[in-house]
Amino acid sequence: MKLINPAFSGIKNIIFDYGGVVIDIHYQRTQQAFQDLGVANVPALMTGPAVNDLFYQFETGNIGAEPFLNRLWAFLPGETMNDGDTVYKMVQAWNAMLGIIPAERLTLLTTLKEHYNTFLLSNTNTLHIAAVDGYLKREHNVNSIHPFFHKVYYSYEMGMRKPNADIYESVLQKENLNPAETLFIDDNEDNINAAKALGIHTIHLIEPQHILELFA
Repeated sequence: MKLINPAFSGIKNIIFDYGGVVIDIHYQRTQQAFQDLGVANVPALMTGPAVNDLFYQFETGNIGAEPFLNRLWAFLPGETMNDGDTVYKMVQAWNAMLGIIPAERLTLLTTLKEHYNTFLLSNTNTLHIAAVDGYLKREHNVNSIHPFFHKVYYSYEMGMRKPNADIYESVLQKENLNPAETLFIDDNEDNINAAKALGIHTIHLIEPQHILELFA
C-alpha cells in the first residue's frame, strides 16, 4: 500500500484529520437542527465572533460540555426551558453534523498502519468524540478510533488547536517526525497552509474526493 502521487515517495509518516477525512461531516445538518430549535439566523451566528470563541474554548478544553451547552442555550428563544429535554436536543443538534465512517476506510487505515507511522490530529471536543465512539461501537464493534493509528491527538486534550503552529510542532516533537518525511491530510485550507509553512507535505482533501483515492 502506497500513495499514488509519486511526489510523496519519501513519506514515512501520515497525519490525518478526523472530520471530513476519516468521518463524513455535514455542517448543514447542525445548522438545520438549531434552526428547528428556534435559533434565528444560524449561518451568521455560527460564524460570528461570540460563537467562534465558544467553539475555540470548547475545542481547546478550556471549558467542558456543561458550560458549553449553557452558553449555547443562551442563543435559544427566550421562553425555552433549560431542562433535561432541551439539553438532550442541543446535544443532538450539535452532533447532527457527524456522518459515517465506511468500513473500507477503517480497512485502509489498518493497512496503512502497517506501512507508515500514522496519526490522527483533530480539532474536536468531548461531545463529538463520545458520539463517534458510540457510533464505532454500534456499527464496527470497536470502542474508539485509536486502534487504527499509532497515536491519536485531540485538540481538547492538547489545549491547542489547528491552524495554530504549536499543535503541529507538538506532534512533530513528541513523535520525532521529520516534516520532510511527513504528510498531512485535511479538508480545511487554513490547516493545510499552516502545515505547509512548517515544511510538512500536504493534501487538501475536497469533496467528493476521499482518502481511498489517494492510495494504491
